[in-house]
Amino acid sequence: MRVFAACSHGVGDIAAGELQELGFKTGAVHEAGVEIADAGPAEIIRLNLCARTIFRVYIRLAETDVRTLDDITAFCSSIPFSDWFDAGQPFAIRGRREGDHGFTSMDVARDVGSAVIEHFERVKGKRIPVNLDEPEIEIHANLKGSRLEILLNTSGRSLDYRYHRPFQHFAPLKPSICAALLRLSSYTEYGNLLDPMAGGGTIPIEAVLRALNIAPGIYRNRDEYLFHHLRFIDRAILDSEIKKAEARVLGNPQIRVMAADRFVKNVEGMKLNAAQFGMQSHIQIKQGLAETLSYIEKGEYDCIATNPPFGMRIGSTRLTEQLYRNFAKACADKQIREVVGLTPLKRTWISSFMQNGYAITHSRIVHFGNLHVTFLKASLQ
Repeated sequence: MRVFAACSHGVGDIAAGELQELGFKTGAVHEAGVEIADAGPAEIIRLNLCARTIFRVYIRLAETDVRTLDDITAFCSSIPFSDWFDAGQPFAIRGRREGDHGFTSMDVARDVGSAVIEHFERVKGKRIPVNLDEPEIEIHANLKGSRLEILLNTSGRSLDYRYHRPFQHFAPLKPSICAALLRLSSYTEYGNLLDPMAGGGTIPIEAVLRALNIAPGIYRNRDEYLFHHLRFIDRAILDSEIKKAEARVLGNPQIRVMAADRFVKNVEGMKLNAAQFGMQSHIQIKQGLAETLSYIEKGEYDCIATNPPFGMRIGSTRLTEQLYRNFAKACADKQIREVVGLTPLKRTWISSFMQNGYAITHSRIVHFGNLHVTFLKASLQ
């Protein structure tokens, strides 16, 4: 089966590197995903369970170039949907369209859905039920320019919903984004990591999960995955892959991780989140200011990975820029060797660190919700 592992736009190569480490033979690498040409049921399950930098796993049913809605209907009428799922399974179509067309995303979804219904009536003599809220089968019809992709969602909702957090920060970073950011850092080589603006603690938690080799999908409710509704997926394969993932877990992370935040509410919330995963002994949590890093000694930490304020909720770009400048100076004073972060205020971040003896050794634009942010790595010279 042809599989597409979707990730945030801008981190496709990072995701490809992770998938290769997991043993997958990757094909074409796109800005927002990675192709895997030959994946069986076990590989599909393993992708959903073990990959950290992707947020959904699709099976490519078909793709072609189209110009009109009639083209879409005619093409989808030729797809053997009954090879993948049964007439009794409720389904939904999610349409998405980019580019200039004389029709909407809803039109695309409607016509693809009609083709599915007509296929089952023609081939099986039955009408397949529609359920837009809780489908067992979810097909994504993506039209970008003239290229139409028909994809079968095996993940269910985004893999970023991979574990329950008792405390939800008001501006949480998606776990897959955190995982991609961490892969740019050298924290596993240095053996330590500090996040001084940790919010709800997602970056430190992801760092420890990776260090312990814990598959993130282990924490997810198995029934949330849609792959177990597909006729060729055996529940025994899922049980086998979970056992294999559990057997790969390490007993000791071999790294020191500290999470800090200026707000008491966030600090207490991080403690709850860390306790949810039994990580109290793996993550040291402090209250303090990123502008001073007064809670650590000079040379105590080598690597920082963080998601700083963007200035939108503060309501003042000037205050955010001052925070960046003071933070960069504190990093230099504490001899932090490497700082990775993401921000829409690229110029301010770069100038702040360069003025304090750092060189920018990595920069890339990543789509973060409706924002275009920049991943940046600063290395002390």
